[in-house]
Amino acid sequence: MRIGVKFCGGCHPVVDRVAIAAEVIKVLEPLAAIVPYGDAEADLVLVFVGCPAACPDVRGIADEKLRYIGSYEDADLFLRAMKNLSPDPESGR
Repeated sequence: MRIGVKFCGGCHPVVDRVAIAAEVIKVLEPLAAIVPYGDAEADLVLVFVGCPAACPDVRGIADEKLRYIGSYEDADLFLRAMKNLSPDPESGR
């Protein structure tokens, strides 16, 4: 799996989107290739936002590929979902 990463501009942050992204990427690195958000082969694009406006320019990225993360709770939910999609090493799949 290839996961692109995009950040908002940080104009009115209420959360530290960079810190959240660092934690998410650390967990994802063994599960997926982290690529620039413009990578045409990205399966998903994580958009890290610092406030509820969630206003970064995502034109040209298919809506079904976008996942917005604007809190530690969002990050936790996303990572749990990703772990559920990952093959179980003990099952051989």
